Amino acid sequence: MLAPCLTKRIEVVGIEDLVETMDDKTLALDSIGLTKATTSSKGRKTKGVPVATLKLSVKVGSIFEVKNIELKQNSNLLTKTKNEAYADGYTVTEISAKKDNEYIKFENGKVLYLKQSTAALLKEELFRILIRETIRIHFDKQRKLINQGIKVLSLFFIDRVANYQPNESIIRIIFEEEFVRVQNESKSNKSDDLLHGDISFLEDVNPTLVHKGVLSANLRNF
Repeated sequence: MLAPCLTKRIEVVGIEDLVETMDDKTLALDSIGLTKATTSSKGRKTKGVPVATLKLSVKVGSIFEVKNIELKQNSNLLTKTKNEAYADGYTVTEISAKKDNEYIKFENGKVLYLKQSTAALLKEELFRILIRETIRIHFDKQRKLINQGIKVLSLFFIDRVANYQPNESIIRIIFEEEFVRVQNESKSNKSDDLLHGDISFLEDVNPTLVHKGVLSANLRNF
């Protein structure tokens, strides 16, 4: 039997609040070419290097805009765009300008071919940024409210049961990885604890113990 509780406030954070809604044009490889060849003062010629033009979501102030960005070897998408959707491994490791085999490859292993988009490839990144930011918000609110005796509850509404139900599912893995990341951030930044409450109980808890799925098919068990 569920214990009665008093809900003080409900706030909803959607992916649109964190990054621009990703469609099939948000990250797309538009073109690949070569920079101009150069000649040094000693007459030595240097061949042009491959450069890729991607259409992607760039953070401008507090909003996101879709822009064309030129990338070279070792370019980093997070640095170029300030968009955390590209935080995990989006550093360019290879650009192929070979005719009929043009592609760009990133440190995380993802490969994007000419005129290909990454709507499907970004799904995991979207899960990750939404989960990460929700955990950060949870920690921040709990720190501010703990001295009032208020407990924060954060809920995720998922697209498919299969993305959470198995022990090795994508949402479980991402949640536990990002929970540890936010725990470490919180431990290294204690300035807010002087103004608000101590949440060391959250900073030290095992992440596998703080998430629990309630599936509609199982509600009859409550």
